[in-house]
Amino acid sequence: MSVLFTNLRIIMGKHKLATFLLIVFSALCLCVFGTLSEKADRAHASSEKYDETYGNKTYYRTVEAINDNAYHDYCTIDSKGLYEKLLSFEQLLLNSEAFTFIDISVQPVDINMPELAEQFFYGYENGRPAKPYRVDGRILQPIKSLQVSKSFFDEYDISVSDGEGFSEEDYFHKNKENIPVLLGSEYKEFFATGDKLYGDYLSERFTFIVKGFISEDAFFPDQSTMTSCGRYIVMPALFFETKGDAAKYSLLQKLCGIVSSSMGYEKTKELFEQYKLEANVANRELYISDPNAFADLTNFLDQYSAMTKEVASQFTVMVLIVMLFGVIATTLTLCSALRKNRQNFGIEMLCGATRVDIFKVALLFLLTVLLTADALSLLFAPDAMLSIQLAVLCMLLLSSIITAVYIKNMDMHDILGGNE
Repeated sequence: MSVLFTNLRIIMGKHKLATFLLIVFSALCLCVFGTLSEKADRAHASSEKYDETYGNKTYYRTVEAINDNAYHDYCTIDSKGLYEKLLSFEQLLLNSEAFTFIDISVQPVDINMPELAEQFFYGYENGRPAKPYRVDGRILQPIKSLQVSKSFFDEYDISVSDGEGFSEEDYFHKNKENIPVLLGSEYKEFFATGDKLYGDYLSERFTFIVKGFISEDAFFPDQSTMTSCGRYIVMPALFFETKGDAAKYSLLQKLCGIVSSSMGYEKTKELFEQYKLEANVANRELYISDPNAFADLTNFLDQYSAMTKEVASQFTVMVLIVMLFGVIATTLTLCSALRKNRQNFGIEMLCGATRVDIFKVALLFLLTVLLTADALSLLFAPDAMLSIQLAVLCMLLLSSIITAVYIKNMDMHDILGGNE
């Protein structure tokens, strides 16, 4: 054992600068490897999340286009009982096991806070932000808002970063003036959980209580692209206990939702028509859009998926290249040191040592360099510890194999004489 450490000390002593630079280079390679591995894992996770969330699904928009006479009757006396029928139809859509129906309405809420940052104003992204207006002595500002069902969060994998999400009870409005809301991530610097906002929704006065904040990576489909929830007030798509004006208007809005289906347009449409028949609204102007309605969005999602997978592949290639550079540098440095120490090894072989003993010295050198580099790299990239340990094991294994082959074929005849 003492001979091993003596040889190690001799090799490292003769090549102090090379050993030092090798340790630094190996540590750098491990840091880069660990960082790229983490990014590659996140890219692969993002790709898998896309496949789970959007893969093998097609989105269809549902449309309500009730004629003027029926609409007027519905909004006044509702002599045909259309409200109850539409409510039954909505429940059939929401409870369907064949596809997922998502209530999602983009109805602004008018908040009594005109000093709110303009980025939250309804119409801001279109370059035409809504102007505040005065009513009953209050100044109200139309703000971007979403009214969504529970399926909205499940379908698009949207989570709450602070506070808590909507409970089942939050979706039922029982003559209360309070409506729970979730705010987009960009609201965090202005509000906190538990804060109250005052304003109007569907021409009725409400108090909006902040339950929490939507995570920063939350997006929902909007025509031909994916839109961030960051600047939106998110409300539950409410079921009103009383059949008032707000309940009627809200129900019509909710029927203009999105169907997520994997069974094709014709079968989805057939089931949609069946639900209309069961709810006794087969003769009403309720439609499910053709596949071309979301063609631009589908193309966008496909492009996003392709780009995400390409990025994941590129990160994987970069990781392998860094690993290869580390193995090459380590092996070349070690083999060079072994070659320059060949005479000492030859003397030891004359005294009974074997090539296995030389390999043990090489292995000890590898362990010393890589473990030192491992410790250094963890100081700068502690979050990538598992990836770095994997890299150390791979570099040790590959370098050991290459070095073993080199030692086996290392020419010692001129030192030992003949074939001794």
